[in-house]
Amino acid sequence: MHIQLVSDENGAPLYARQVNDKLLWLERSFLIDEGLPGNSMYKHLLHSPDTANYYGGVSFPGLGGITQCMDIQNTTECHVEIHKHVAKIIQRIFDAAKILDSKTYNVYV
Repeated sequence: MHIQLVSDENGAPLYARQVNDKLLWLERSFLIDEGLPGNSMYKHLLHSPDTANYYGGVSFPGLGGITQCMDIQNTTECHVEIHKHVAKIIQRIFDAAKILDSKTYNVYV
């Protein structure tokens, strides 16, 4: 990953601040206010504790919950929910790419 950053006369403090801010906004870009489908307590789209095993983590936890719904019910509602959730994930990935591509550190998505 290449990050183009602007430095001040001293260089280091501004550089560290820019990297820190980019990482902060990158992480925040994957949080959703309403929470994950089936478990509104967890808000991170990419990673959360496993609902069956709290010691382990799960990647794309919302998709796992919705696919369980499809295994049990296989209704149109489950299909609509998975399409909505995948659209959210794709949009947040594009938002994260904008943050990484930005030339300044104060990017708000």
